[in-house]
Amino acid sequence: MDQKELENRLYATRAGKQWHEIGVRHHHGICLPLFSLHSASSCGIGEYPDLIPLIHWCKEVGMDVIQLLPLNDTGLGDSPYSAISAFALNPIHLAITKLPLIERVANYQEKIAHLQSFNRSNKVQYKPVRELRYQLLQEWFHKAYEEISKTESYHKFVSENGWLKSYALYKSIKETQDWRDWEHWPPSLKSPSDNHFSELQNEFSHNMHFHQLIQYYCFEQFEKVKKEATEQGILLKGDLPILIGRDSADVWSQRHFFFMHLSAGAPPRHVY
Repeated sequence: MDQKELENRLYATRAGKQWHEIGVRHHHGICLPLFSLHSASSCGIGEYPDLIPLIHWCKEVGMDVIQLLPLNDTGLGDSPYSAISAFALNPIHLAITKLPLIERVANYQEKIAHLQSFNRSNKVQYKPVRELRYQLLQEWFHKAYEEISKTESYHKFVSENGWLKSYALYKSIKETQDWRDWEHWPPSLKSPSDNHFSELQNEFSHNMHFHQLIQYYCFEQFEKVKKEATEQGILLKGDLPILIGRDSADVWSQRHFFFMHLSAGAPPRHVY
């Protein structure tokens, strides 16, 4: 098969539009987990904007593909392949120093410096880094949410992402349940009726707003990365967990879409 025939075959597939964009030619690049990429402003782990200098470096050396390990929210886990949401980005990669109004947090510079001290570790110190980042983001939320929540772009993000509220509610409840699997929650939380689901949203509204705001800025930061990659002619090749985790916002809130009596993985978590 010559080059022209290969192109025509690929362009005729359902992914033809994407092949036109990618180009049927040799591509060269690198694969990396974002947690391994640090910059001077990183707070204990690689953050979304840290990809921008990498994009420029790839451009300089003639590479045009950056493949990333999954970026889904993993909750308290540290494996990028064990996600608690098929949609939510991992808050641990949010660039704290680039958040608006972050300077309102008391002793902000000292807290950032403490987090950045973890950049010198040979391994990601997930537990202290996650806890310190969470505490700082909570402080920022209390200082910034009222102002940011009034913006049109924030309201647009919340209204256009149908998965967001159930994810934020799931995560809010999970925090009050010491992160137990939803199957071990009290019956009223494990399988709420439609009416009770609405009541839970009211009950946990404060925590839900926090998680929704965090996702808003995760997506905003990554969109800037994607825009820069496109302008530089660099392709971002994503990766996803093969299957969503049983203990996830998606399974908890949309059980009717899943075969609950089956499980898969390496190895499967449940055997029936």
